[in-house]
Amino acid sequence: MPNILYLVNSVSSTSIPVEIGYAVNEYTSSNVTIAVLMNDDNSTLDPDVQEMGLPMKFFGGSDNFDIKLYRRLCNHLQEHEYDIIHPHHNFSGAIGRIIGRLYQIPVVNTEHNDIQHLSIPQRVVNTLTLGLPQVNVYNSKSTQSSLGPVERRLSKRNEIVYNGIDIDRIDESSRHDIPANIPDEILITNVGVMTEQKNQRVILKAAHQMKQRSMVDDIHFVIASSGPLESELKDLASQLGLSDLVTFTGYLPEREQIYSLLHQSDIFLMPSVYEGFCVAAVEAMGCGLPVVASDINVFREVIGKHGIFVPHDDPNEIASHLIEIRSEIDSEYIQRKREKLRQRAVSQYSLKQTAIEYHELYQEVST
Repeated sequence: MPNILYLVNSVSSTSIPVEIGYAVNEYTSSNVTIAVLMNDDNSTLDPDVQEMGLPMKFFGGSDNFDIKLYRRLCNHLQEHEYDIIHPHHNFSGAIGRIIGRLYQIPVVNTEHNDIQHLSIPQRVVNTLTLGLPQVNVYNSKSTQSSLGPVERRLSKRNEIVYNGIDIDRIDESSRHDIPANIPDEILITNVGVMTEQKNQRVILKAAHQMKQRSMVDDIHFVIASSGPLESELKDLASQLGLSDLVTFTGYLPEREQIYSLLHQSDIFLMPSVYEGFCVAAVEAMGCGLPVVASDINVFREVIGKHGIFVPHDDPNEIASHLIEIRSEIDSEYIQRKREKLRQRAVSQYSLKQTAIEYHELYQEVST
């Protein structure tokens, strides 16, 4: 029964490490405690995170360079016994790897995103500490392949553990309330934090292309998220004359709200510039949606041959694909894609299986 301390910057309804930690506790004999480095209490936790009942410790850091934060973390490790430290973020994760070495606690580290897209300081810190963990885990083959030659040489052991989805929770959420007024039309939906990585700007440009071609009579776009680019994206939608064609839901604090929206949708669109895995795309697959995604290696790997792949930087071609899918939305061709994507999500990306694979690693590393 290994005791594991997860190191995360913050927690939310969309936090993959939190969902994995919950599943590890639920399905295995490992015991996960979440160390939340950048919050000082649980008062701002999303409702469904609170319902998980995960053991959490809050360290109240102000930023990644907060020395007091790491001092508090060290004091905690002196007062509590853990078999493994499991970092999940770049800079604070690197510090966690160093602290694990100092306290002689084995470290299982997870890389969640394409390493090539880290900033130079992040890349340096990552490279210098990647040799410290007993195991470096990657959430896809594509994430592992993004290692540079120096990182490959330094990493002692590499394993791939795909992220998972809770298909029962997804199925049970089909009629959950959504705090947004969604029209009864063909819904093209995107779920993802509003950042340059997720590339929602090209969604609006593709919608504009479709409007110029008069192909939006029964189509509506939904962008379900918030983030640094929210104001800019709303301004762009207004400038392009899309106010009646796009709904911005804002941040949805319960996972069930996202799943319900996906169940009501007809097409899932994810034009990311890069990804490590993309749980949102797999959740859409689990809801039986046709998935239109960037033609990048990780989506080819995760979504598989029944995905519909488009250039992430060509709104005109994205618009053309969406128009074509709309025209065939009730066809046997699209129905087959829906079924195959759903089968792939259920059979290959089970959250329970993800938890079991991590548990097996924890047992091996802690003995």
